[in-house]
Amino acid sequence: MLVEDRPSAEVSAELGGDILGLYHGASELEQSPFAPYELPEVIVIYQRNIEAVCETDADVIREVRLTVIHEIGHHFGLSDAEMEAWEQDA
Repeated sequence: MLVEDRPSAEVSAELGGDILGLYHGASELEQSPFAPYELPEVIVIYQRNIEAVCETDADVIREVRLTVIHEIGHHFGLSDAEMEAWEQDA
């Protein structure tokens, strides 16, 4: 996992400058069981964006946890809609 201040200009242009995290890699559904994994698979969280939506240190801890879980969901092939539905239930 990496922590960056903010998303790059390229990521911002494609996904929006306010995203909190990003999974880089092929999901388990996209990866053939016979093919080697493409490295590196990595989760990036964006510190300044997370701090911008949080008021307290406890909020930051909660948001980092939720963001990492969300990005792990993408590793397993879950969509944003599926992850958001899960987050609403949690």
